[in-house]
Amino acid sequence: MGFALQLGSSRANDAQAGSSIGPNTIEKKNRKKRAAKVQSPDEPKRLKIPREVDLFFTKFLRKPIFKEYTLFVNIEGFPISYDNFFASFKSRGEIRDEVMDSLIQTFNLEAKTSCQIKPFIKKFSFTSRFTNKLLVSPEVFDPVSCKTEFDRVN
Repeated sequence: MGFALQLGSSRANDAQAGSSIGPNTIEKKNRKKRAAKVQSPDEPKRLKIPREVDLFFTKFLRKPIFKEYTLFVNIEGFPISYDNFFASFKSRGEIRDEVMDSLIQTFNLEAKTSCQIKPFIKKFSFTSRFTNKLLVSPEVFDPVSCKTEFDRVN
């Protein structure tokens, strides 16, 4: 009988206690939330370019019709215009042949180095220019131009 009374009294005490609100929980509720600081953009720095560099750039790299700059990215010997290179990284972006050719060339170089470690694995890709050469009719096919591409891969 004594055990039943102890069990009943402990349940009654737990029910009466309820949720406690102490000084720590009130402080947590009243704290200010953290927010990111607003950063003002810094003024862009001006670069001084020598006159010879500016003349070279305007003579060879500027589009003569629109007087706009054309920037190039060079990946493994394949020059790619910056606009096409940047467009390939956008979602649903268009990957031009020049960008794909540079990626294929990079893949082939990696495959060539891994082929030395694991000689039973050989994977190579061909550029779009090479596949266009292979798709011509047999009368027009030029094996000499295709041989250089095969030599580059092997």
